[in-house]
Amino acid sequence: EKKLPVFPRTKINLRAGYLIDYEVISKPDCVIIRGPKILLDSIYFAETVTYYEEDVFKSILKKVNLKPIKGVNFSKDRVDIELSVSRYSEKELNIPIELINQPIGIKVKLFPAWSKIRATIPMKIIGNVGISDFRLIADYNKILDGQTQKLELYVQKKPAGVKQIILEPKEVNYLIRK
Repeated sequence: EKKLPVFPRTKINLRAGYLIDYEVISKPDCVIIRGPKILLDSIYFAETVTYYEEDVFKSILKKVNLKPIKGVNFSKDRVDIELSVSRYSEKELNIPIELINQPIGIKVKLFPAWSKIRATIPMKIIGNVGISDFRLIADYNKILDGQTQKLELYVQKKPAGVKQIILEPKEVNYLIRK
């Protein structure tokens, strides 16, 4: 016998404005299979039959059959699949840019000093998300002896559940004063 992870197969179409909060979960996430050793040695996972759903706007919990594998038996024939879905919206914020790895005694001015972010956020937390929930950085070490004119921006901190962040601008100019 052998313990295998279960991979849920789904084809889900979501209603506009809704997104999946995290990957589809199988419960249990593993099953035991029994069969001839030669077969067991060539099997690395179990999967569900594909679950189809259209116009999804609520979370789903369904029992789904495992896809049969010829010559082996499963400890369970069905598993629960769980899909968490939420309504999302966009929020725009102006976030200050923090310069990291700046040497002592060197002054650097960034142009602009702020970047506008457009974040896709679950509606249930959108009202509580603010500027302090994000950290936007530029790295002084990327200034390779003045060979680069712009510094790329990186999102170092964001709230859990944020799906997408678009920065405007994505990079900034800088001026070094010694």
